[in-house]
Amino acid sequence: MTAMERSVIENAHILTHPLRFRIIETLRKFGEPMFIGQIAESLKADPRLISFHLATMLEYGFVQGEWKVSPLPRSRGKAVKYYKITPKVDETFSRLAKLQSRTT
Repeated sequence: MTAMERSVIENAHILTHPLRFRIIETLRKFGEPMFIGQIAESLKADPRLISFHLATMLEYGFVQGEWKVSPLPRSRGKAVKYYKITPKVDETFSRLAKLQSRTT
């Protein structure tokens, strides 16, 4: 196995964790940056778990975070970090599909 193949598999392993995958799908579905509370509410998950998994995906470059002032009534005026997926997500899944097609 080449170093590139190992890298693709490691990245796919990070993305295919069930909750991380659901976070990615939620961010993709809404198509705009969301903050932890919005993601947690959408997935009916504990915000602390969402935060933990976003931190992991941020570390590996699968999401980007940007601090903004929230316009929502319950958090109006507070700075919250909005997350969005990066192109690395689609690149990883594309490379994984190519790798899989070579082995079948």
